[in-house]
Amino acid sequence: ALGDWTRFGIEEAEFSGTAVYKTVFRLSEAEENAPLTLELGEVCNSARISVNGTPAGIVFMHPYTLEIPAAALKQGENLLEVEVSNLGANRIRAYDRKGITWKVFENANVMGFMTGRLLKAGDWPILPSGLIGPVHLRKRGGE
Repeated sequence: ALGDWTRFGIEEAEFSGTAVYKTVFRLSEAEENAPLTLELGEVCNSARISVNGTPAGIVFMHPYTLEIPAAALKQGENLLEVEVSNLGANRIRAYDRKGITWKVFENANVMGFMTGRLLKAGDWPILPSGLIGPVHLRKRGGE
């Protein structure tokens, strides 16, 4: 289901990585030769898209829109896969709250930009993660 995966529970709220969303859509013979526009709506934070196992592109900022070339499409069922990766902020927050050492560097440490002191992420808010949507797949020209 589309939505912010951090709302499912603490484990999901602390997750930093990639989740895969999949769906199947059908095209008629008349539609298979026309490119499509994929509109992902809100993405937290980047998405890699493939159609029928073929990479179609990566989006990492608004408007999270991608043209799907006609060559990637076929008559009948088409598999759309959207791999969404979030930022590491929620994991860093969890590590600081649990006292897990993560700021280990040979020549430097992680400093807060504004304070000049060691970064403390335990009080950061949980950032939304996932494919929030709404998602639309449209024929070029808006249909």
